Amino acid sequence: ADGKGKIYAGGFGEFGYWENNKKGFLKYNSLIHLIPKAYIPNEEIWKIYVDGDRVIFQSFGTIFIYSKGKINVIKARNPFLFLFKTGSRYFVEQVSAGLFELKNNQLDYVAGSNILGNSGVLSILPFQHNKYLIGTAKNGLFIYDGKQISPWRNQANDFLKTYQLNNGALIPGKYFAYGTILNGIVIVDTAGNVVQHINKSSGLQNNTVLSLYTDTEQNLWAGLDNGIDRI
Repeated sequence: ADGKGKIYAGGFGEFGYWENNKKGFLKYNSLIHLIPKAYIPNEEIWKIYVDGDRVIFQSFGTIFIYSKGKINVIKARNPFLFLFKTGSRYFVEQVSAGLFELKNNQLDYVAGSNILGNSGVLSILPFQHNKYLIGTAKNGLFIYDGKQISPWRNQANDFLKTYQLNNGALIPGKYFAYGTILNGIVIVDTAGNVVQHINKSSGLQNNTVLSLYTDTEQNLWAGLDNGIDRI
């Protein structure tokens, strides 16, 4: 939602927005007609971000930037994984090519991101002193200080590698929540210590965490393979 009455949505080969008509009913408006025919998507839209006067739609093959009635298309040689908004910056992994930052309407390679290999970047969160915490599916956590990326050796790494990190969320203060595919949620502090582990045995409906979100009252919401939980 853009806060101005429009709700943006995407599906298979389709994206656009919902807006109230004169009778107060939400009406869907497709944006596909604005895309050059060669780039019309035939895949799922996975991420949508409202960024000032532009809206970014991302599939695994293309990034579409909608602004001022036009759509700019960004293609890459390699497929994308997921586009992440971290503060005011956007990062996306290209499979087998490394991490890239979306600046204006182009992708800039993040120097040194080859260290990530094909580990699968599934979370990028703001860390201390203008650093970023990168969470991967296969190789645990890394720290990006703006110049280089290095592994973050900590108490949580083996757990996140074993049970496969799937997503992350910042808990304001000094904590990071990571959802896994096999064993629920782990809460980590800025020193890398595990301060809490929440899984099915402690009340979670399901151990597969597909999404995490922290609301303004510091509730942690978990979208699960079976249901939604609030912590």
